[in-house]
Amino acid sequence: MKIYTKTGDKGETGLASGTRIKKVDQRIVAIGEVDELNSFVGLAKSESTQDRDLLEAVQRDLFTIGAILAGTDFQITSMEVARIERQIDEATSLTLPLTNFILPGGSKYASLLHVCRGVSRRTERSVLLLKENSPVNEQLCIYLNRLSDLFFVLARKANQNASIGDTIWKPEQ
Repeated sequence: MKIYTKTGDKGETGLASGTRIKKVDQRIVAIGEVDELNSFVGLAKSESTQDRDLLEAVQRDLFTIGAILAGTDFQITSMEVARIERQIDEATSLTLPLTNFILPGGSKYASLLHVCRGVSRRTERSVLLLKENSPVNEQLCIYLNRLSDLFFVLARKANQNASIGDTIWKPEQ
C-alpha cells in the first residue's frame, strides 16, 4: 500500500462517509488541530516517567475526537469528561495551592505539557468555531475544555516532582 494517494492534490480530502471537502474547510482545520495536539501529547509522553498511561489514554481520546469530527459514530461521553476531571483533581491534590499566575516552563517535561496546554486551547477554539455552523457533541467540547486544565496541573506536578518551583508572573513596574 502506498502512503500517498494523490487524491488530495487539488486541495480536497475525504471524510469517513467518503464525502470530499476542501482541506481549508473548518472541519478539516479542527481535525488537523486535534492531530497536532495528539502529536505534542506523544512528545510529552516520551519525556514522562510518571504519566505515560494517562497521556496515552488522552491520545486515544484525541484520536477518537478526530474520528468523530471526520464523521464516524464514535462518541466522547460524560464518562470521559468525568475521568479527566478525576485526573485533574488527583493531580491538583498533589501540588501546592496556586496563588499567582505562573509562567510556563521548568523541567523539559513540564514545558512540553505547557505546550500541550496551549495547543489544546487552540484546538478547543477551532472545534468551537466548527460548532457555530455544524453540530458538534457537547461532551466533546467539554472534554477539550477540561484537557487544557489537565495539562496545566500535570505541568505543575511535574515541576514539583523535579523540585522546580513555579515562576511567578509579575507585571513590569
